[in-house]
Amino acid sequence: MIKKIIEEYLKQIHADKYSVITINHLDEVSIISNLPYHWAQDFIKRKLHLRSHIVLKAKNKITPFKWSSVNTANEDIKFMSNKYGIRNGVSFVIKINYNSVIFTIYFNDDDDFIKVYASEKHKILFDVLSIFEHHYKQKIKYTFTIREKEVMNLLKFGKTYTEIALILGVSERTVRFHINNVLRKLDVTSVRYAIFKATSEGLI
Repeated sequence: MIKKIIEEYLKQIHADKYSVITINHLDEVSIISNLPYHWAQDFIKRKLHLRSHIVLKAKNKITPFKWSSVNTANEDIKFMSNKYGIRNGVSFVIKINYNSVIFTIYFNDDDDFIKVYASEKHKILFDVLSIFEHHYKQKIKYTFTIREKEVMNLLKFGKTYTEIALILGVSERTVRFHINNVLRKLDVTSVRYAIFKATSEGLI
């Protein structure tokens, strides 16, 4: 949904390429973009969500900022720039439910977007924030079974899988089964972040 809305909006401001990089509390990353699929793969493979100066700057900003790959000493950024023809960008930083969402519009030196952004940057910022406020949806429509809640609450209090199995009178394999279900529902890859997310959203 938001992908279509973003792409329609970018046409209005004479922009084309973009990415939405979401980084959670444990530095896990997800990407929405109309750049080539391999760009996202390369971005994650090179761990740019952890060490790109653009991402690091965004984590400490609340206002948009422009950047150029020409001014970087980071070899990974230079590689990405040359491979995918990305030279410049303006990044908007949005904080949503403990996540850092970095929305970047990419442009070249001769793009009409440069003139539009120079004269309408405040309106563009308002538009971008409005789009994400109204249309950025996270997967929060899930519920835990009674057993899943029991397992997660025991994990929260530091119990091991073996201890949980003994307390609940089930096998350790069953405990792992419930934990895997929780990870899938929360769309996370680590138990530690699952506990954090479930707690922050009032699920346990």
